[in-house]
Amino acid sequence: MTTRPTNEPATRLYEAILHLRRLGHRVEKCEGRRGRHRLDGAEIADAALLELAMTRVRRAARAALPGQAGRTAAGRDTVTAGLRP
Repeated sequence: MTTRPTNEPATRLYEAILHLRRLGHRVEKCEGRRGRHRLDGAEIADAALLELAMTRVRRAARAALPGQAGRTAAGRDTVTAGLRP
């Protein structure tokens, strides 16, 4: 079994959970399962939870300016277009 070498990964996991909760996901600890959480009712590993949160952060950072992205190939506004500054 591996242990966390420093406190940094635990902090990253906590920040990932907070980020996903801010996006409207339901994240809770799995009872009796170390290194596992429930994301919207489905069991997920901590590493996958971190990866999912980082994907969401990268996706949000990709189109930081109002003139970037925000439209589909068909010309429709994307769901997140209204959330950008």
